Amino acid sequence: MNIRGKIILSVVLIGIVAGGLGTTAYLIFREAPATIDPNNISFLALGDSYTIGESVPTSDSWPFQLRDLATNRDLNITKMDIIAKTGWTSHDLLQNVLTTQVNSTYDIVALLIGVNDQFQGILPEIYESNFTILLNFASSLTYGYQNVIIISIPDYSLSPAICGCAKIITQQEIDALNQINRHASSQMGTRYVDITRITRYEGLDSSMYADDQLHFSGKMYDLWAQEILETIETMVMKKI
Repeated sequence: MNIRGKIILSVVLIGIVAGGLGTTAYLIFREAPATIDPNNISFLALGDSYTIGESVPTSDSWPFQLRDLATNRDLNITKMDIIAKTGWTSHDLLQNVLTTQVNSTYDIVALLIGVNDQFQGILPEIYESNFTILLNFASSLTYGYQNVIIISIPDYSLSPAICGCAKIITQQEIDALNQINRHASSQMGTRYVDITRITRYEGLDSSMYADDQLHFSGKMYDLWAQEILETIETMVMKKI
C-alpha cells in the first residue's frame, strides 16, 4: 500500500474475526491534505451489484455517470477504481479488500454494501460488525473518515420482481440495516448519501429498472450520481 502524506497515527494492528473470516489488517491513517485538487480527483467505489451496474452497460453505472457529470461541473475524476461484485455481502467485500493489496491512496472512497446481507437473511449484528471494519478499512485508503462517503442501501422492493408482502418485509429489513450504516456514519464523521428515498419515490416508474426487472437502470443510477456529486462538491469546496 503506497503511503502518500504524513502518517499521523502509528500502524494499527487489528485482529478480525467477522462472519467466519479470520485475518489481520494493517491500517495506516494519513493526514488529510489541505485541498482536494478539483482537476485531479482519485475515487474508489466499494460495493456490490449496485456499484458495478448489474444488467446495464458499465457506462450507465453510477460511478461512471458520476465521473461524466463531474466533468460538467469542473471536477475531474482522473482515477476511478471499483472493487465490487454482484452478490457480495458485507462479509464477501470485507474478505476481498483484506486479501487484496490496494496500491493506491484515494482522495475519496465510497462504500455501498448490504443489500445481499438483507436478501440472504444475515443477522443485523453480523452486518454491523462487518460494516464497521469495512468503514475503518475505507478510511485507511484515504485521508480519514471525513473523506469517506457512505451510501445507503437502495430499496429494490418496488421492482416488478418483488410481490405481495415481500415488499413490506424487504423495506423493513433494509431500513434496519440502513439504521446501522447511518449510525456508523454519524459516529465516525463520514459523509452520508441517502439514495433509499430516491428508490422509493422513483421506483414506481418501470423505466427505473433494468431488463432483469430487479436491478436498477441507468436512469436510476443517474439520480444517484447527481446526489453523490453534490456531496463531492461540498467536500472539494470545503477544502479549497
